[in-house]
Amino acid sequence: MNDLFDLNIIFDMGGDNDKKLKLAANYMDYLGTAKYSNEELKKEFYKLGVSYYVFAGDDKTYVGLNGLKRKFTKRVRTFRTLME
Repeated sequence: MNDLFDLNIIFDMGGDNDKKLKLAANYMDYLGTAKYSNEELKKEFYKLGVSYYVFAGDDKTYVGLNGLKRKFTKRVRTFRTLME
């Protein structure tokens, strides 16, 4: 039985639509949230057993989240705080 999930979202816009998208995608690794500092957020994702990526190409932006299925909703909520 596979206890992992892999969530991928593709937005039909990229750097050609908004030059700031590529900069924002590259900067995601350094951000915190209102609830977590950058370091706290990294520790929280580690504790939850989840990893993510954000990549902006010329015409599409890709967002991915993967990890353990257990407590999937909590993992997605934590990731959502970063994206807001």
